Amino acid sequence: VSAEGVLDRLLDSRLSARLQLGLYPGLRNTAEVFVNADARKPSAIVIGLGGVGELGVGALAECFSSGLLRYAAMRAEGTFGEVERGACGVSALLIGTGGGGLSIEDSLTGLLRGMQRAVEALAGSAYGTRVRFDELELIEIYEDRAIETVHALQGLARLVEFRDLFVAPDRVDAGTGGRRRARFEEASRLPLDEDR
Repeated sequence: VSAEGVLDRLLDSRLSARLQLGLYPGLRNTAEVFVNADARKPSAIVIGLGGVGELGVGALAECFSSGLLRYAAMRAEGTFGEVERGACGVSALLIGTGGGGLSIEDSLTGLLRGMQRAVEALAGSAYGTRVRFDELELIEIYEDRAIETVHALQGLARLVEFRDLFVAPDRVDAGTGGRRRARFEEASRLPLDEDR
């Protein structure tokens, strides 16, 4: 569904084929890297997050780090063919903010901690000279949530934990396919006539 559906189409239905075979990541800390032979199209890292209601900030950090390290190992080992060694970036969705029950700030905290763990693990490994992560791009289809994400990142950047880890953006970069809507908030109970 949604972003996975788009990736599935870009990857010639390989995600849905793996799902049909029962080989799709779902359990916590499972991950699969789908390499696109066409370098002009994206490859994908799909991470398993566990069952509904199991996802928290710590679990997200662990799962995201695991997926990033699997990708880094494949990149370092030449699975992608000839690629430039050194710095690379990844793009991610705001994981867990839909049905996962995480706030935008919690999702960002998990993603940043996961990225930090992956960076530290790579630096101390044999792959450290071949691959390092230097950019995390966050993708959000709705403009209001993208703006909220920038504000949350600016707040997180002031925390001691993240102060030296990243530079917070000061604006939203509009890509293609984005959508505008009035600010979304969780539905609250509207008063019935007899409540007035």
